[in-house]
Amino acid sequence: MRALVCVVASLLVGACEQKPGPVVAPAVVSSGAPSGPASAPTSGAGWSHGAPRLNVWDPLPDVLPPTEDPPAGPRAPTTALFGARVGFTTFAEAQALTQALGLTCANKSVRAAVQAMRDAKVREVNAAKAAGKGIDSVTGASIVLWRSPRETNPQVRWACDGIDPAQVGDRQRPSVPQARLLFVFDAPHLPLRDVSLQRSYPTAREAEGVADVTATVAALTAAFGAPNAGSAEVPDGKTPIPPMRSLKWAWSWADAFVKLQVVNYPSGLSLTEEIGILPKIRSDAPAMGR
Repeated sequence: MRALVCVVASLLVGACEQKPGPVVAPAVVSSGAPSGPASAPTSGAGWSHGAPRLNVWDPLPDVLPPTEDPPAGPRAPTTALFGARVGFTTFAEAQALTQALGLTCANKSVRAAVQAMRDAKVREVNAAKAAGKGIDSVTGASIVLWRSPRETNPQVRWACDGIDPAQVGDRQRPSVPQARLLFVFDAPHLPLRDVSLQRSYPTAREAEGVADVTATVAALTAAFGAPNAGSAEVPDGKTPIPPMRSLKWAWSWADAFVKLQVVNYPSGLSLTEEIGILPKIRSDAPAMGR
């Protein structure tokens, strides 16, 4: 953060000493203080005409989408899947879980992605200064001074990429490469909203993929009951799934949903197993009234 403050200060000074280029720091008043949004640059991550722009030196607000209590109706018998509980598991608990499973994970949220871009641009600005170049030589340097409106979203997307599904551990799953386990939180302090496991089988292993589909439907049915929101016919392992055909099994309640979606792409079979809460419903809905 100290480095970022130093770069911000240097950018402001540079803006006073040099003629502004097409993509540089915003214009400043004679005192050296940053000017208002009207003179802010029209570039940078996520900026669009009419969108508010935020200074990096101001506190970053958390802007959450509005949510509501779950409607009346049956509740999910459980919200546990992949070793976590939607509506209950905290971000710290998800981190501890993935660490215990030996998974390598990172926050892939928009806020984290834009901050990574900003950190990279700070390094680029520092390298330009060290080489004796002006700030004008750094394309997109405005991101160092201005926040994207998208950064006000505090969502956390804790993504474990390139994993083996057999590592997940809540039940036995086949071993395939390059699967993804994804935990989604509305904010770091709010409970788990959604968790999914996506894995793929190349065409040479399609029979194994079909067997995984059958086993997964059986496991989800044992945990949540028969699908109640629409379901496809379970593959029998004899008839191939048609190319580009999408099959879905779904469970839905007032406080949560479960879904298994299978798509037969030209490259192979893709399975996505998911449990979550609808976006308009508060993320702690499963814990309410229990």
